[in-house]
Amino acid sequence: MKSISNRAALPQKMLTLREAADVLNVDPGAVKRWRKSGILRSYSIGPRPNIRFTPEDLRAFLDSSAA
Repeated sequence: MKSISNRAALPQKMLTLREAADVLNVDPGAVKRWRKSGILRSYSIGPRPNIRFTPEDLRAFLDSSAA
């Protein structure tokens, strides 16, 4: 019997607010403002507001801001 791996369906590592700010080379406050205004997609993880970002969403944000 062949096993099916769900590993390929799992997302890449999600980044914290600080990590996203480091990737974008900006202050975490800027990332918060962009998230709240809806121009940077984020995900709320768990019962507490643990905000995370995906590398793909950061790339899309950079691509859209470069235009």
